[in-house]
Amino acid sequence: MVRQVPPAVRSVATGGRRALEALVTPPVLRDFSAYHVHEMLVGDQHIFDYIVLDDDGNPVRPEIFAWGDFRSRYFSGLWPVLGPYDKWSVGFALREACRWGIPKNLYNDNGKPERSHYMATLRQQLSGYTAFRRWGKDDVGQHFARPRNAQAKPIESWFFHAVERPLMQKDIPGYARRDGDEKTNDLIQELLRDATRKKKLWHFRDFFEVFLGVLDRWHRHRMSEAGIVPREEFLAGIAEAPLVKLTDQTLDFLIFPSESRLVRDSSVRLKLPGWGVCTWYAPELSALCARGRRQRVEVKYNPYDPASAYVLDKESSELICIAERWEKIDPKDGTALGRKIRRQRQLIGWWMEIAADLSSRAEAKPVKLSPYTAAAQAAAQKRLKEDVAIDRAALQARLIELAQAAKEA
Repeated sequence: MVRQVPPAVRSVATGGRRALEALVTPPVLRDFSAYHVHEMLVGDQHIFDYIVLDDDGNPVRPEIFAWGDFRSRYFSGLWPVLGPYDKWSVGFALREACRWGIPKNLYNDNGKPERSHYMATLRQQLSGYTAFRRWGKDDVGQHFARPRNAQAKPIESWFFHAVERPLMQKDIPGYARRDGDEKTNDLIQELLRDATRKKKLWHFRDFFEVFLGVLDRWHRHRMSEAGIVPREEFLAGIAEAPLVKLTDQTLDFLIFPSESRLVRDSSVRLKLPGWGVCTWYAPELSALCARGRRQRVEVKYNPYDPASAYVLDKESSELICIAERWEKIDPKDGTALGRKIRRQRQLIGWWMEIAADLSSRAEAKPVKLSPYTAAAQAAAQKRLKEDVAIDRAALQARLIELAQAAKEA
């Protein structure tokens, strides 16, 4: 009986109007050459079809959030995650894309991470405003895709042709994508269980290294329909486009979330997902917590490593101090969210080492001023002085040990 129902009627009944349009209407062909390079970035989450191992030997399904350039089909911003993506991965991927220049517009799904307050605040800061004060419209616009409208978000097709199809030819163990055919799916699941049991799954570093190699070939191949080479088109457009940039130091500082807090007991407190209530202390904050004169400050922190936080003046955006976390961190925290964050820190440490070698950066365009530029420079200089002081203390301690050993001998 169901087979006798016309396909168009069946589509309306099961998927609504969007399903009917996808079935009976021709696709809207978009001329991406109408865009300038970095004028419109399209972003999307991609779940890989493989299971890999983290540093603790636990199986996990990797994902990545990517920003791709509409005109050149070049992936300019990538941020991998071991597990479900979140708002941090969306923002950190955007930071990598912004190293080439600040884009004009963003186009992405209507998901919770993409619509988060963190992303709205990040766009505000990339537009030259502070996290809590804005005087005009954001320079970086954001547009959201309609549900079930993959034709308007071509990055899904790019992922298939650039990544998944070449990876399937690599015979990588741990293939986990479910198949519509029951027998084929049973075979896939059996091979996955066998690879897991015999510990044949790849480590995440090995997997992402292969992924980067596959992606590099996509960037260097000539597209048959458009007749362009993504990397060449992108670099030529970056060199010619009137893009402005923030310094890498400022970008690294802007990516940290900002919260407004009152200073109490020479410290500031925040409740962070996976970490609970975090307290950061610094002697410099004692002047801001006198009775009747408590002052609100801006707190910037690393969501993956809250060992310290940057405390800024809300009005001037100048750095007040770098506050250290007061309570001890339990490295054996067994909560699922805690494990996820530590696992992501393992991946980030390795990813940042190779990110600089992915491709050469184009020559810098005029640098855009940001209210946070001075604070970012001050924070970097203070961190450098602390590292030098630690190195000197370690050297002096070692010299004393050698002198005592020589004296005893």
